[in-house]
This record gives sequence, C-alpha cells and structure tokens, in this order.
Amino acid sequence: MTEDFSNINETQRLIIEATVACIEKYGIENVTIRRIAEEAQVNIASINYYFRSKANLMDATLRLTIGHMLEDALAVIDNQDISLQERLEEVLFYIVEGATRFPQISTAHLYDAVVSKNYDSPGAGGVRAMFEGMLAKVIEELPQKSEEQIRFALAQTLQACFFLMLAPGLLKLPAQYHPGDARRHRDFARQSTRMFFAALE
Repeated sequence: MTEDFSNINETQRLIIEATVACIEKYGIENVTIRRIAEEAQVNIASINYYFRSKANLMDATLRLTIGHMLEDALAVIDNQDISLQERLEEVLFYIVEGATRFPQISTAHLYDAVVSKNYDSPGAGGVRAMFEGMLAKVIEELPQKSEEQIRFALAQTLQACFFLMLAPGLLKLPAQYHPGDARRHRDFARQSTRMFFAALE
C-alpha cells in the first residue's frame, strides 16, 4: 500500500509539506491552492505544473503521509527485540501521539471513510493495511488463539484509538487517558493494550 515518492524533487516535496501545514492550519475542507502556494512560497503555476489539480495534490499528500505512518507502525510491530504486548502498546502510543501533534491531517486521513463512506481513499487503505499487518503478526505469535477472536479484539482496540483521534472531547475520559501530553498518551496506550489481551482470555 505504501507509495513510492522517492522520485519527487525538492519543489514537489516543499509543496507537499506546505499542504500538510495548510491542512493543520485550516482543516482539509478549507485548504486552497492559493494558501498552499503562499505557505510553500511558490507560485500557483508551479503547483499546477507538478500536480495538475488540487485533488491530485491532496491525494499525493495523503498517500505520502499515510505511507509514512504505515511504515512506522509495521516496523514497530515487526521488532522482535521487545514483547508483543510492548509492540502493540508502542503502535497505539505512536498513533495517539501523532494524532495529537497533527490532528487535522489525522482527521483528513479518515475524512472520506467517515463522511463519504469511501473506504478506497488513501487514508482508509493505509489504516486497513496497518490493521492487516498487525493482525498477521499477532496471529503468528498467538497461535493458540482463534483468528476471529484476535481480529475482533484488534479491531475494537484500533477503532477506539481512531475514534479518540476524531473526537477527543466527545466522551469525558479520566484525565490520565485524555489526549494531552506524552504521559497521558502512554497511559491510554498501556490501558488499551491491557484491554486487548484481556479480551483474548
């Protein structure tokens, strides 16, 4: 699922970074080519030359950022130097920490899936690929548990994590689990991991 962006040049990279910054400043629905051009300090013609349209630029930006998230998460889950429980906690911590640092781009990744029920968007595809990669690793390391049970428990765990990303203030969580700082994110990840393993008992 990861896209190969190794061939993009410095101007394209600058434009994509500016697009991320604009999504964070204004929200994905309020990003304009003019705002991106101002943020990147390039002219609009350069953006049109490299990306042809705003839709193409947004697609490239979301593919690149979700690709980075996918690579990072799968690298953690494949790390044999720590226990499976520690790896799952690290992935959940990474997701919540990233969503707190980049709330608008995190929402943008899930926007089409939530609002339009478009599960073929770059964000939805990246989330599914991360889920399937994690699932395969957990099934491999817990052969005594049923695949259906693991799939359901992992889906519950990740869905809770992504819901927290989308609407952090909706439910009144105890202070130590509400997003805010690294310690709280760690507490949330640790508790969620414990709940995942408890669901498999």
